[in-house]
Amino acid sequence: MARHIAYEHGRSPFSDNLKEIVYGGLDGIITTFAVVSGFCGAALLGAGGNGEAYAITLVLLFGLANLLADGVSMGLGDFLSTRSEQARWNRERAVEIHEIAHNSDQEYEETVHLLEEQGLSADDARTVADIYRRYPELWADWTMEHELQMEDMSTATPAKDGFVTFTSFLVFGVIPLLPYLAFWGRDISSDTLFILASTATVIALLELGLARSIVTRENRLRAMLEVLGVGVIAAAIAFCVGVLLG
Repeated sequence: MARHIAYEHGRSPFSDNLKEIVYGGLDGIITTFAVVSGFCGAALLGAGGNGEAYAITLVLLFGLANLLADGVSMGLGDFLSTRSEQARWNRERAVEIHEIAHNSDQEYEETVHLLEEQGLSADDARTVADIYRRYPELWADWTMEHELQMEDMSTATPAKDGFVTFTSFLVFGVIPLLPYLAFWGRDISSDTLFILASTATVIALLELGLARSIVTRENRLRAMLEVLGVGVIAAAIAFCVGVLLG
């Protein structure tokens, strides 16, 4: 049955952390490419000679610094937010368990009311509520979802989520800097480097969208264009800010 569910619903290790991979990867790409496009927009690149070499070094320094600092910040932020949500879920579920044990009749009537709002007849609602009443743990899980509108956090993994976000941020975020790292100190124009960085960024965004579509089984072209569109908009804003402040 587990194999069937995994195949039928496309479950995989990646699907469990899709949000962290896409969120971390997209933000990583945008963060570092914003540094590159911002410097280019400010006309600090393309000055020629030592000035150009100095500007390229600044791109690497600022890009790598932002990459590491923001990556750590995002990873820890994801860890803390997930852990906070999990603690809140555990607290509220403990309250529901207490109410089921000590105020069962009121919880029963609330369950019947919610089931009727979902479209069940009064008789069917009471039949379902009677069944839930025999399984307090299952009943508590149901009330958490349908009464409190809280996502199940019983299996949440804050440390893993934070690590995945951090790793995705670094892996995808370093891509716009790869041309500068590969050709640093060599005789190559900054305009060429920017074109290479832009090309690498576009490819990375498309790959991130493709990975999302494979996991979610949505239209691949649409997913790729959505991720690419977000990245292009952010990069254009950074470039324009560089032009205005340059």
